[in-house]
Amino acid sequence: MTPPRTLLSAVLDSPWFRDSRRRRVTLLMAALVSGAFSIWPRHYVAKAALLPSDNIGGLASMLGQGAMGGLLNLGAFVGGHQSIEADLTIARSQAVLVAVVGKLHLVGRPGFGDESKSEIKLRHKVNLEALRGSVLQIRATDATPEFAKAIVSTYAEVIKERLAALSLEQAAQKRTVTTGRLGEARIQLARTQAALTQFRAQNRLAAPEVQLGAAVTNVANLQARLQAKQAELAAMQQFVTANNIQVAAAKAEIAGLQGQIAHAQ
Repeated sequence: MTPPRTLLSAVLDSPWFRDSRRRRVTLLMAALVSGAFSIWPRHYVAKAALLPSDNIGGLASMLGQGAMGGLLNLGAFVGGHQSIEADLTIARSQAVLVAVVGKLHLVGRPGFGDESKSEIKLRHKVNLEALRGSVLQIRATDATPEFAKAIVSTYAEVIKERLAALSLEQAAQKRTVTTGRLGEARIQLARTQAALTQFRAQNRLAAPEVQLGAAVTNVANLQARLQAKQAELAAMQQFVTANNIQVAAAKAEIAGLQGQIAHAQ
């Protein structure tokens, strides 16, 4: 009984493999390909998306809860977030790279070497890009998936810390400038108030709030007299004619009161 023909037997019975020289060349090529795969193993890609505006927004909210007794809102200083291009420049900076190398303890690790070589190799492994919607994408490639994930997570952590530190530094600088300007304004206000007080004392003038109160009281009194006189005229016109001398006097007094009210207002 003849066994069923298999794919392996078909290949071995082919004219190519019947030739011993060709068979050796084929096995040698297969060994070379396998060796190449062992030298250059498969690489894994890890990605992470970072939204820097969320980090800065939380910082602004925290600072906005109050400063200088509630008179100065530092959240307004942090407020407007910088562009994604600026965030990308910070993410690619040497300071972030050095911090990541230190947190991952790459110096002296097999395949990395000293600090300079570790920074160069890590920079080649990581790619930073700015996406739509002000999103910062971190992409790392390595033969070990766990190490690629560690690189991405560490980069995201360091970038957040760096952006927060820069925002705090900018807020501190703005606060210093604003505090100085507020101090100058307070000094100028005190000098102006002292000069105004001295001027009123020399010219025997009342305070503005006193003058305003007296003016409001005077207008109210004039309006009350006007209403009383108008009511008196209306009652008088029911019993006398329009040519009566008392009616004419009342009309003249009403006109005078209206003029005084207009002048007082």
